[in-house]
Amino acid sequence: MVQAVIRRKAPAIFVNHGAGPLPLLKPVTDPDHGPTRAFLEQVAPQWLGLKDLATKPAAIVVVTAHWETIPEVTISSGESHDLLYDYYGFPSDAYSISYKAKGSPAVAQKIHDLLSQASIPSKLDATRGWDHGTFVPMKLINPEEDIPVVQMSVVGSWDPAHHLRIGQVLAALRDENIAIL
Repeated sequence: MVQAVIRRKAPAIFVNHGAGPLPLLKPVTDPDHGPTRAFLEQVAPQWLGLKDLATKPAAIVVVTAHWETIPEVTISSGESHDLLYDYYGFPSDAYSISYKAKGSPAVAQKIHDLLSQASIPSKLDATRGWDHGTFVPMKLINPEEDIPVVQMSVVGSWDPAHHLRIGQVLAALRDENIAIL
C-alpha cells in the first residue's frame, strides 16, 4: 500500500505589534492593548503551528517596517542580536525587555542567495539589533525563544512592485518550513 505524505508549507502571516512595546507591558484585560496581546499570545502561535512538533517552523523571518534600507534589502545574519529600543517616552520597563532567541546565519544566507538569484540587491548585517517590530510580537508569539529569528528590512523606496517581488522570492522559504511574518 502506498501512503501519501502531505507536506505543509510554513505559514506567512501579518501581525500588528500594537503601540510600541505596550502589548508587552499591559495585561490582556487592558481595553487598548489587550486584544493585540491576546492575538499575539493565542492566535498567531496557533496559525504558525508552534505547539506541535510536526508543524513548528524551523525558523521565522520577520520583515519589519521599522528598518528601512536603501538601496537594498538588509538581512540580520548574526547568531545572536541585541535589541534596539527604537521608541521613546514609555515606562522604564520598556527599556529592559529582553528576547534571546537565536539568529540563523544559514537562513540569512539562504535569503541573500534567493534574492541574488532573482536580481534583487541585498546584504547581510551581523551586528544590527532587532527592533521592536520584531521583538515585541516575537516575545508574545514565542516566549520560549526556541525558534531562530531572522529580521529583514524593507527598502526605503517603498515601491510596491519591488516589495511584492521580494515577497514572491521569500515564498520559497515556506517549502523549507520557514515561516514569514
